[in-house]
Amino acid sequence: MADEETRADIAESEPETSELDLRVHKIRFDALWNALYHTARRRRLEALDRLFNFLVIILGTSAAADLGKLFSVVPSWLTPVLAFAAATVGAAQLVYSPGSRARDHQLLQSRYYKILAQISEQQDYADRCAGWEGATKRIAGDEPPGKLLPQAQAYNYASNTLGCAPDYLLVIPLWLHVLGHFLSFDGVHLERRSEVAERAEKLKKARS
Repeated sequence: MADEETRADIAESEPETSELDLRVHKIRFDALWNALYHTARRRRLEALDRLFNFLVIILGTSAAADLGKLFSVVPSWLTPVLAFAAATVGAAQLVYSPGSRARDHQLLQSRYYKILAQISEQQDYADRCAGWEGATKRIAGDEPPGKLLPQAQAYNYASNTLGCAPDYLLVIPLWLHVLGHFLSFDGVHLERRSEVAERAEKLKKARS
């Protein structure tokens, strides 16, 4: 999910280190960023799957509506409405398959955390960097299309966790918080704090 330019930018915010340490930092950031992203997506999809199950059960109790109709407790039109709603929710669950998607994210999350564990356990990085880099690329090839909002949130969380400079945090606009869980927004560029500050400074100079 992370590209080379992004990882390089994050690495530049670190204090002066050796080339090997810089390389390990890029791998660690990439793995943590992706692990956090897949964790967030898994939790959201699991919650959505539970909601679908709940609605199917509740809306599918048309027998209760039939019983209520016998005693004139509920209107006669309620039974077909409940049946149609239950069928619609069930079809949406079958097509979107949030449970299956959650399991995919769980597997990807586990593979990234395994790389992080190996980095933490390893003392001599020199012989392992190439293997870790290859592993992250292989996992990236198995990833489903991502969503911009959870990607950006995971990016900022990973940056804070690894102590990166605050200027490299992404600025997440309000509209993305509202729509980001439903739409992918492929190709949309989010600015970093440093870019926003630089643009504001240029605008201020242009007006003066």
